[in-house]
Amino acid sequence: MGWLFAVGLGLQEQKRIAVLRALPPIALGHALSIGIIIAAVLLARVTVPPFALQIAAAAILFAFGLYRLFRSRHPNWVGMRVGFGDLTLWSFVMASAHGAGLMLIPLFLKSAPQTLAPHTGPMALHTHSTCGLGFVNFNTPSLLASSVAVHTLGYLFGNWRGSDVGLREVRCRNVAARLVQRRFVLDARVDGDWFIYPLPLIWSCRPRYISSFADCRRLGNAGGVEILTTVASARSLAKSKPRVLVPTMGALHEAHLQLIRIAREHAGRDGQVVVSIFVNPLQFEPGSDYQRYPRPEKADEDFCRDAGVDLLFRPPLGEMYFDDGSTFVEETSLSSVLEGKSRPGHFRGVCTVVAKLFNIVAPDAAVFGEKDFQQLAIVRRMVRDLNFEIEIIGVPTVREEDGLACSSRNQYLNLEERKQAAVLHKALVAAANAGKKSASDVVDLARKVINEAPLAQIDYVELVDAETLQPVETVGANSLLALAVFFGKTRLIDNIRLP
Repeated sequence: MGWLFAVGLGLQEQKRIAVLRALPPIALGHALSIGIIIAAVLLARVTVPPFALQIAAAAILFAFGLYRLFRSRHPNWVGMRVGFGDLTLWSFVMASAHGAGLMLIPLFLKSAPQTLAPHTGPMALHTHSTCGLGFVNFNTPSLLASSVAVHTLGYLFGNWRGSDVGLREVRCRNVAARLVQRRFVLDARVDGDWFIYPLPLIWSCRPRYISSFADCRRLGNAGGVEILTTVASARSLAKSKPRVLVPTMGALHEAHLQLIRIAREHAGRDGQVVVSIFVNPLQFEPGSDYQRYPRPEKADEDFCRDAGVDLLFRPPLGEMYFDDGSTFVEETSLSSVLEGKSRPGHFRGVCTVVAKLFNIVAPDAAVFGEKDFQQLAIVRRMVRDLNFEIEIIGVPTVREEDGLACSSRNQYLNLEERKQAAVLHKALVAAANAGKKSASDVVDLARKVINEAPLAQIDYVELVDAETLQPVETVGANSLLALAVFFGKTRLIDNIRLP
């Protein structure tokens, strides 16, 4: 079963490394189970009859398994961290329970074991029942086949993808310290319909909401997200608790989960985390991807519920803008370079919608990712200039395993484009670590690395001051290397602070 667990994890992740990382603790748990049982039998066989020993061992293991199964059942808890020790304990319990079950099979078949054969090992089961042996021999391959089938069908046809359910491997960088203790963990989340470990998936007709083989850490009021679609409903909410806003355009992914985690840390356990989802037409220039921008409403709703979001503000276009609206918010200094030069009017749309969200939701703080560094800087300037009493929290860029910054637009990439897109982070790191002081040398090195990808079409690569976003001639303590590159029709941005 431990091996099947690892295989199921790999199927869900579609990554071999997920299997390899799960196997060591699973193997250790199985080894501990076998070793302890053999040691117990060797120590007790002198004074305790084998029959009594089997009954006692099976009863103890069964009771312990029930205790672990029901002790930590917390419906709708999310953000579980399953580490090496937790997975080892689960493997130990599962292996021990399986062993106990095999010890009890002859009793159920009325074929009580005789004395332990001295030449066949202390764990040998000596039975006169051919039926009992046949059952044991049939049990393992049938369980193997049925579990693989359940894993495969569950992955292909279940709701694991849309709801981001179950166990999966994540690379946790720059995560709030109180929420995550390890860099490499297995991140488990459930949506209330699925078990998160293999054996009970077969028994899915009796839903339990969460596994108990690992310790849980609650991120928020999971399962209790309130969905608001009108400005009036959002404004009518009483504000008696700290409120933190995470503005998004939907198509939520791992980077958004990071923003929500940080928002929860700042709001506190009893505060409110608000996620807004609004695909803002004002920040899309003519001919851009506004019409095809992904809008997976049900998946986003499930994502927010599983992540412990308290309020989801998802207004339609007519709620946010009047047909004859003629008022906009525009920052004119920071927005004139980089993205502002390539996408005229983009940041006027950003400032307008963010200012409206601040007025509607009335947050105490708002969380933005540093991948859109220029956007973060402009929002901070707007908050300062317009005297919003709102704290702006910047969150370091969340990246996929090959370094590509997480983005909703990554799903536009085909397989070859996605493979080559990893060159962006490679170029940034190479330029940052080259030790060059001249801005032109840094930019030329980054361009050279990017041009190694045949499908990459550079929009810009610039070295700027992180405060003013103006170009600099030499690398300084506050330098930022920013870039925008097309892969096919998909435009990706990224940046890095230079040491």
